[in-house]
Amino acid sequence: MMRTRLMMLATLFAAGAVHSAAARQPNQDPPDPTAATGEAPLTSHEQFLMDHGLESVLAAHLRQSMSDTTGPQRTQAAERLGRLYVRLLAKAKTSRERLALEDAARELIRTVPDAEAWDLKLDLAKATYLKAEEFSEKYRLRLASDGEKAEAERILRAAGPAFEQIAMRASARVETAERKQQNTRGEDAERNRREAEESRRIRSLARYYAGWTRYYLGLLTGNSSAANEAIVDFGHLLGASAGKAPTVERMQKSMLKYEHVCRAVIGCAMANSVKGNDVEAARWLDLLSSIEDVPKSISAQLLDRRIAVFAAARRWPDIEVYVYQYQRTAPPGTVKRLTVPQARLLAVLALEASEEGLSERSREARKALSQLAIADLIAVGEIGHVVDLTTRFGVEPLGDDGFVTRYARGLVAFDRARKHHAEVAPGKTEEPATDVQSIELYRRAAANLQDAAVLTDQSKFAPDVAQARMKLGLARYYAAEFADAAADFEVAAETLAQADVKREALWFAVVALDRAVEAGKLSQVAPRDRVALLFLARYPKTEQAAKLLLRRASAGVPDEDALATLLAIPVESPLRDAAQREAVRLLYQMFRKSKAGAERDAAAQRFLTLAEESLEPEQRSVMEAGKTEGAESAERLVLRVRQIADVSLSLSAPDVDRAGRVLDLLDQLSQAKIVDVSKLRDEVYYRRLQMALARQDWAAALAMHDSLRSFESPFSIAADRSMYRWAKAKFAEAMKPVTAPSPDALQLGDIIKATDEARAAAARDLLLFTTRIMARADKVNPFAESGMAQVFDDAGEANGELWRQSQDVVARDAAINGDEKLIAAKKHSLGTLMRFGRLAESVARHADALEAWRQALLLQTPGTDGWFVARVETLRLLSRIDAARAREVMVQHKALYPNYGPPPHDAVLAGIDRELGPLPAPPGNAKPNSNPNSNPTPQPTSAPNSNSPK
Repeated sequence: MMRTRLMMLATLFAAGAVHSAAARQPNQDPPDPTAATGEAPLTSHEQFLMDHGLESVLAAHLRQSMSDTTGPQRTQAAERLGRLYVRLLAKAKTSRERLALEDAARELIRTVPDAEAWDLKLDLAKATYLKAEEFSEKYRLRLASDGEKAEAERILRAAGPAFEQIAMRASARVETAERKQQNTRGEDAERNRREAEESRRIRSLARYYAGWTRYYLGLLTGNSSAANEAIVDFGHLLGASAGKAPTVERMQKSMLKYEHVCRAVIGCAMANSVKGNDVEAARWLDLLSSIEDVPKSISAQLLDRRIAVFAAARRWPDIEVYVYQYQRTAPPGTVKRLTVPQARLLAVLALEASEEGLSERSREARKALSQLAIADLIAVGEIGHVVDLTTRFGVEPLGDDGFVTRYARGLVAFDRARKHHAEVAPGKTEEPATDVQSIELYRRAAANLQDAAVLTDQSKFAPDVAQARMKLGLARYYAAEFADAAADFEVAAETLAQADVKREALWFAVVALDRAVEAGKLSQVAPRDRVALLFLARYPKTEQAAKLLLRRASAGVPDEDALATLLAIPVESPLRDAAQREAVRLLYQMFRKSKAGAERDAAAQRFLTLAEESLEPEQRSVMEAGKTEGAESAERLVLRVRQIADVSLSLSAPDVDRAGRVLDLLDQLSQAKIVDVSKLRDEVYYRRLQMALARQDWAAALAMHDSLRSFESPFSIAADRSMYRWAKAKFAEAMKPVTAPSPDALQLGDIIKATDEARAAAARDLLLFTTRIMARADKVNPFAESGMAQVFDDAGEANGELWRQSQDVVARDAAINGDEKLIAAKKHSLGTLMRFGRLAESVARHADALEAWRQALLLQTPGTDGWFVARVETLRLLSRIDAARAREVMVQHKALYPNYGPPPHDAVLAGIDRELGPLPAPPGNAKPNSNPNSNPTPQPTSAPNSNSPK
């Protein structure tokens, strides 16, 4: 039965919605008309690498270009490499990645002269800083993890000195360029002027970012010294003397038309707030409010900044005033709500603030502001933020008992249940809970979620109601209430808006019903199959659909139906390879179950077609994977090769070439130490032996057989059987009279001349393999194994032939011993009896020979050639043992066959009759005929009756 691991939705809300407030980057480059614009473009080769996401290859290429070039070309390569590092720093996801890139950037800067590296150094420092700014803004909204906060601190501590160093060197360059400008004329003076302006631009940028770097470090650590340094840095853009803090009074308002100057004012305000100087912070923000043409991007930040400044100072009534002023700017008949970042910030600061020492008015304002912020989040559908806030601070701030309150309570309870589940069953939280407490916690969560899903105010939150139903299904699933969970998942699948989430909900319904059936609720079989078919109809090309098809294929359905199901899985499905492997496995089983002949050949061809098709992906998977990761693929590949070799050589006309190709592949992989086939040597030898026999290469077959003799395995036994069948066919061919080749001889290949020498060689070959097979026979019952009696009989035939030709006593005795065992076990044939009769007579065991021929006579049809052969031998042996009885039998025979029988048996029987003489005359009867050799006149006779006495 299918075991599906549920994909747990960490939250039911898009992470982007919760974190959207932190996505803004408030501190962009200050616009400056003197900024350098000439950048060395990427070459076509470099652009190709960039377009195809091969940044690491491009970086290596650019580093090599710097090593191989000098002058302007080297500088341009450094610029391109620097831009690449900036891009990579922006994309870096982990601290480890950033550290490696920072080290590479520092190494790049070290190798570039100062005169050529100012923009490069600044860009790299800024790229590093921007990630810290992102984490810091998330921290302000309490959305950053501890790791992100620590990473932001690390980056800021490193970035601050970098910006400071750039600013100091740029300042020195400004002074140098200004002195040169005073002492030069013409083009030299103009060049010095441009250099001074460029250096001022670099210095302003460096001080700007140094200020924000130190402010954020102060915000994260509470370090007022960093905030003081930030204010001095911002002072360089706000008209303050070098090393001095700026003042509102000395600020030139005409400079506030520049966005970067306004941002420096905001930075100065926020740094003062970190110092605890909320009055000075408010004055800087008031300065911006007093400017009519302040950029919109700046005015949009003022309320957020005031909230942060006054919340730090616990001035809740002041925040209330500014918020209400903001709301009153709404057009008549409309409601102006806080933006999501504003509402999130206000809610976080108000809810985490302590009321200790606050006046009653401040307490009321703080509570009212927290409820207002949460209400605005609810109104714009930001349930994710609401749930996060209630998880952090409780549900009391929600106020009423409507949908949001109950939904939030349900989600908090669900989260509590998940945490307890993880504690008692680590690593198994995707399975239903088994401990009583976890189940009870899930049921409590389900109760709240159920209430939320049926409340009358839910129409305002239709998408969230659908998500509540989905979460309700999960709570019931983990509480092992599978049927109810499936019903919730089905409802969610019909009401959810997002297509991918709708699909997941319907899939969870299938999983839940499957669990119910596994738990013994057979009444859920029909609902499960209904939902499964619905899923297949709606989402036929998904991975989950492929899993359902695989399950159907292994659920006891007829082979052909299962095969059709497996092959219906789309090529683009992630489960296509697994489905193809299952189809190959099924086709191999169908081949093994097929009847010999045309049916088996047809089954073999179906298997071979698909098996070879899937061989290349398996081989590629093994080659691409490492030794550990590729172990499973290697095992599958080896199995596939073994199956192809087996089936190819089992055809009526063995496909030797195909078998050879896959065995050669196995040898190559083994030599490359990609797969280990040491335990399969006997099987490989056996397949090579089969190939040699199919090609009629007897020498190669014998060599493979010799290699297998050291193994005691099923393949060694099978090799003996294969060689035995070949030797038996060869012996049978040799024993034929020397005539024109028969069709059978043509099928065997080499036409063996029917000479005594060839017969002896064929007999020895046959004995070689029959002896090995007989040696494995059971000592008590050697004929227990099917076909063993025939092996003994064939060995007797070969030994008999060697005795006939060369009077080989050992061969004769072996034949007699084997024939006696066959006769005693009643496993003998007519040929066994006839052979034993002749061999027993050769060792003077006339009675045993006679008995064998008598049994042979009984097995023959009277009047046939074989019957006459047995009659001759029985009369001949009987005449030696009991002449009187022989005469009686002869009289009976002549009564049936007055002429003794057909030639050549008639002459032999007549001779025996003469040797026996007439029957003695009875006492008192007439004198017998005086001529003992005379015979009565023959009379016409009819064909002998099968019931006549013998």
